[in-house]
Amino acid sequence: MWQPDPGWRRLGGAGPGSRGVWEVPGLSPRVLKRLVRPGPEDPDERSDPTHGAWWRREAEMAAQQVFASTVGLRSPPCLEIREDDEGITLVHARVLRHDVAPVEVATAAGRFATAGLGPWGSEALASSDAQAAGAAARNQFDERLRMVARGGGWTALLAHGGFADVIRVWARRETIRAAVAAAPRSLCHGDLTPDNVVGISHGHVLAVDWAQSGVAARGTDLGYHAAAAGVAVDALLPAYVHGAEFGGVTCEIAQVKDVACAVAVFTVATRTDRVLAAGCAPELERRHLAALAGRADEVSWLLRRF
Repeated sequence: MWQPDPGWRRLGGAGPGSRGVWEVPGLSPRVLKRLVRPGPEDPDERSDPTHGAWWRREAEMAAQQVFASTVGLRSPPCLEIREDDEGITLVHARVLRHDVAPVEVATAAGRFATAGLGPWGSEALASSDAQAAGAAARNQFDERLRMVARGGGWTALLAHGGFADVIRVWARRETIRAAVAAAPRSLCHGDLTPDNVVGISHGHVLAVDWAQSGVAARGTDLGYHAAAAGVAVDALLPAYVHGAEFGGVTCEIAQVKDVACAVAVFTVATRTDRVLAAGCAPELERRHLAALAGRADEVSWLLRRF
């Protein structure tokens, strides 16, 4: 059975399909991430290359060096990939982490969104063939929305009260989903949280955890980062658009804002609903409720637009 070495230092950032992340000390420090092969008890999505939860996407992207030299956002160098019967071990160069301001991340995400789709063009994305699609995640927003719908929606928020406008957004989810699906597609990190941003190298923002990367509606990464950083979409939108224009793409600003607001509101509302449903500590509930209240401007935008 695979086990981490006792001399490794455990780091944060392990996702649902990961055993963990460790720093391996030495003259050239490395970061090691262990991906776990799905078992019989795991949902089918983890074995589906077209689904955002596919367990080996990060390893496939690293093997093909898909994000090693992209503009705006890129991955730290992957030094080694080891696969065995239980899973995959990824070894990356250790990057000295430092904070990157949300506006800098937004600019980088805008530049990243203008890069060509390469093997993930419209014909490949329309195909049901995973190999043709290049193993890219391609329906992140739709998948996450459907997952919440299967659980009955934001029932804990509804029972809590005080978020009538947010519940109205949920009632309009199909219209919003269609608008996101119709927006221009671009490269997407898929989980662009501050924890996954580790620094800047040669003018590009370095990001880790590319497990949900692929193609999504332009503005998706902006919405995720705004939600995770606790920053209003409007505060980051000009930087994102500037980054896109620097890359030679003229954005339809209202359309980018539609996508970013939808992603931010649905992300924060879903997390808040889960915390309320789980009966977490009052302090944690208050923090999530305050974060949702802070998305009031985005909620109002969605209700005006849809």
